[in-house]
Amino acid sequence: MMLTMERHWRDTLIVAMIPKPSADLPSLQALDRSDFWRRFDGAAPIHLRWGVRLASFVCVVVVPLILGHVRGLGSMEPGPKDAAVQRMTEMPLVGDLMELAKLVACLAYFDHASVQGVVRGQAS
Repeated sequence: MMLTMERHWRDTLIVAMIPKPSADLPSLQALDRSDFWRRFDGAAPIHLRWGVRLASFVCVVVVPLILGHVRGLGSMEPGPKDAAVQRMTEMPLVGDLMELAKLVACLAYFDHASVQGVVRGQAS
């Protein structure tokens, strides 16, 4: 069972991976991700679920602390947060966790009906 704090870290990480793309598309943060996570937790292989948990903890809590951001990725302003995300993508091993987070963030984002409507050229 995933703890509430782990869910927060997971959401913080995937939201940091996809900033608001344009005026036509909503930000990932603005979307309800509960249906996606319910399906993900029920269908994703255990190694993927645990990989996302590891990526969330390492990239939201541990690495930001190492980089000098005492309160973690979730409390950072957009500019420093983007810089920290970019820096983490270039770090050995951490970059692999960031790639996993990016993949899951894209799945969560493009899973949403409002995003699908815009991408497919349909009004939402």
